[in-house]
Amino acid sequence: MDDGWIKLPRHVVKKLGWKGNKLNAFVDLEMRRDFRTGNVSHSVEGTRLKWGWTWRAAKRFLAWFDGLKITEAITEQSQRLSSENDSQSNQSHRAITEAITDTSKKLKKKIKNTTTPPTPQGGFNKFWENYPRKAGKANAVKAWNKLAPDDGLQFEIILSLAQHKTSEQWRKDSGQFIPHAASWLNQRRWEDELEIEVQPWESEYMRQLREQAEEERG
Repeated sequence: MDDGWIKLPRHVVKKLGWKGNKLNAFVDLEMRRDFRTGNVSHSVEGTRLKWGWTWRAAKRFLAWFDGLKITEAITEQSQRLSSENDSQSNQSHRAITEAITDTSKKLKKKIKNTTTPPTPQGGFNKFWENYPRKAGKANAVKAWNKLAPDDGLQFEIILSLAQHKTSEQWRKDSGQFIPHAASWLNQRRWEDELEIEVQPWESEYMRQLREQAEEERG
């Protein structure tokens, strides 16, 4: 046996009394134990021949050795450690899963916030072309699509827009009081009643605009 120590249970040492070959036989068996499974192979005949015992004495010793239930204790400890490892593994798995789920939600939210602007429905391009404040086009598209104006309402909007463009409020201070197109649409500002001093050239412009809209309507 190489240098080293084997820790023996107190009751085993007391039972063997450190006399004869029983202690040596015990140590020999323990040296051959597979501590991964707790199993140790032995036989009555092999024990008898190795230690010069009678068959009956060898059988009695092995019965006592097996009665110590060391194999069961090792197996139980191994199962407990395995269960603890599984529990830790499950906790780690849950933590990783939660982290992945949280990251996925944030990514989906980010993708949602950076999606391609909606495609404008019919009539929007003409409205945007005539609207004097070119800001917030994406929101204006959403407002227009939500409104979904038919041909008649589109004509009414364009006509009212032409009137608003000649109003004092929109013309003063370089047009700084012109609202965003989305706000103008969402608030249905084309329905506002305006007091406008129409110049002769403006009347002609309105007439041409009305005729153009009627032609487009077919």
